Amino acid sequence: MLLDTCSPYRYHVGGSLSVRAPSYVERRADQELYDALLKGQFCYIFNARQTGKSSLRVRIKYRLEQAGFTCASIDVTSIGSERVTPQQWYKGVASELLRGLGLLGKVDFKAWWGEQTGLSPIQQLSRFVEDVLLTQIADEKMVIFIDEVDSILSTGFSLDDFFALIRFFYNQRSHDSKYRRLTFALFGVATPSDLIQDRKRTPFNIGRAIELTGFQMEEARPLLQGFAGRFDHPEKILAEILRWTGGQPFLTQKLCQMVVKTDDDKLIPDSKTLSDPAQIADWTKALVQLQMIDNWESQDDPEHLKTIRDRLLRNPQRAGRLLGVYQEIWRQGAAPADDSPEQIELQLSGLVVKRGGKLTVLNQIYQAVFNQSWLNQQFAQLRPYAGMLDAWLQSSRQDDSRLLRGQALQDAQRWADSRSLSDLDYQFFAASQALENQEMHQVELARVQVAEAQLAKQKAISQWQRLVLGTMSVGFVVITGLALTIAGIAIGNKYEHKAQEIQADAIEEILEIKDLEQSLTQLIAHERELITWLDNPDQFQTTYEIYQVSAREFQEEWSELLAEYKTDIEAGFEEAEAELEFLADLVENYDGVIKTYLQTVDQFIADLNLTELQGEELSEARQSLIDINRRPAALKLEEFSEKLSDLVEIIEEEELKAAEEVIETVVRTRNQGIAISVVLSLVIAGLLALILICPERHNKAKSDM
Repeated sequence: MLLDTCSPYRYHVGGSLSVRAPSYVERRADQELYDALLKGQFCYIFNARQTGKSSLRVRIKYRLEQAGFTCASIDVTSIGSERVTPQQWYKGVASELLRGLGLLGKVDFKAWWGEQTGLSPIQQLSRFVEDVLLTQIADEKMVIFIDEVDSILSTGFSLDDFFALIRFFYNQRSHDSKYRRLTFALFGVATPSDLIQDRKRTPFNIGRAIELTGFQMEEARPLLQGFAGRFDHPEKILAEILRWTGGQPFLTQKLCQMVVKTDDDKLIPDSKTLSDPAQIADWTKALVQLQMIDNWESQDDPEHLKTIRDRLLRNPQRAGRLLGVYQEIWRQGAAPADDSPEQIELQLSGLVVKRGGKLTVLNQIYQAVFNQSWLNQQFAQLRPYAGMLDAWLQSSRQDDSRLLRGQALQDAQRWADSRSLSDLDYQFFAASQALENQEMHQVELARVQVAEAQLAKQKAISQWQRLVLGTMSVGFVVITGLALTIAGIAIGNKYEHKAQEIQADAIEEILEIKDLEQSLTQLIAHERELITWLDNPDQFQTTYEIYQVSAREFQEEWSELLAEYKTDIEAGFEEAEAELEFLADLVENYDGVIKTYLQTVDQFIADLNLTELQGEELSEARQSLIDINRRPAALKLEEFSEKLSDLVEIIEEEELKAAEEVIETVVRTRNQGIAISVVLSLVIAGLLALILICPERHNKAKSDM
């Protein structure tokens, strides 16, 4: 161990530790990395921030130099990323190598680089390594450490060639022995697939990944030196600290420092009273709660928890899904590791760790800080429908009143279109859409029932009018009025029959098109449900079968509708002119869209081997399925559904209105017939009365004379 026994012992919180820092904890990764570099293996250490990568690099570099190696370290952030051209970036790498290897003053770098004008930046760097570095350092083995390698992701250009060049150097070993003296070690917060996409050119499949784990008890014993003379049972205290931090280097150093500082300030009981394990556990818990968890944002200095928070929320388009995956891990305690982009991102944040094929929250501090309450706050800011979703979940998904409807559902779906959300969000949308479809169907049925009720009411009125008319006709015994009444009834019956036909046809058309619209909406909803169950083969298969049934039903209904309307469209009936014109436009613009849409989805499903999808492939499949909903055919399908609703409105407006006009004519004709009958009956009755009265008066006058 490289300990500085002369300087006072202190814990180091934040930043890399010096070579002789007494609080440095040597882990298994130290020896693995050292041995691998001694053998000339290309190594990379990718892990979350503040896990000791830089301190490891400093320590291994020192050990290799003691073993006779020539080493150079490049911090990629010092080269820059924004507003840097490829030429400037590669020249910056060469300059840093020259400086790190102590060759400044030995090589006229400016002149040499200028002579390479006309070559690509990657060719210039390749020749620099071969003609300058390997020539100037002719006999020594060379290790180049590249730190903060993830900062290249901020450049505005691809650096695939840079990583491919590292692979080229290794391949050259079989042709040129001088390349056997050169090796690389990369450090950063990234994954190999983040840094280079081309698997044929990547160096990472020939390199060695070094796993950097948290402190174990046996490894962390150097930290006990800080407790010397302060506690009677320092090992028990350290064990309790590791139980809270999970061995996370930054938090472990910080909590150790807090323990010592608290002892100095006399804020704890006499150290001799801290002997019982339960007492030590309670005291440590109180300390962590007070100084690390409560009001953590104001106490997070140097920043650590905020760094994790900011990484989780840095991309608003992906934050919802990332938090959704984390929420499942937090709630269940563990989740199967599938190496999806979201799980990898959570691991790179440091929040979760893979153990035994499962992901768990790394430690109790993270679990207490990034808890359900914190998640709810973030979801409330990310999701415009967060309150409704939470209430729905609290009801065990039974309270349908918490689902979205109408404009709220449309707004939420529009908001979600450009985002990658959690499976929970998609399940919520699917349930909301299903309820919306059900309620819309019920509304349409209710409207049809109202129309039928109105027709029945008119029938009842007509029957009553017939009864009244018949009674009055019999009462007045007026032949002419009776004839007119019968004529009015005949005309009324004719119009009534026509009204019934028009209204029945309109209702039938409305139901047919509404059923078609509902089938199309269900088809889209089922296709979206596939996204939710993509990582569950059994449920996915079930949902896909439902989707296929919906697709067949819609195809049949659409074909039937076209067959029924084809003759009418060609004839162009005047009484349905607006409806037929709209339908002709609908067929012209949307016929074939459903076929294209179904072929796209079916081809996607045919290309899947769901049981073998893992990690990135599963995520890519999910994204591909989401993208299908953003393609022209899918977008036109959404528009198609809206147009079908418009067609229903046109039919209702045209044909039901026509039926109502006919019904009004029926009523008006009957009323006119009744009125005329009554008037004529009264007139005839009056004439009859006069005829009867006049002879009597004439006879009386005669008798008086």
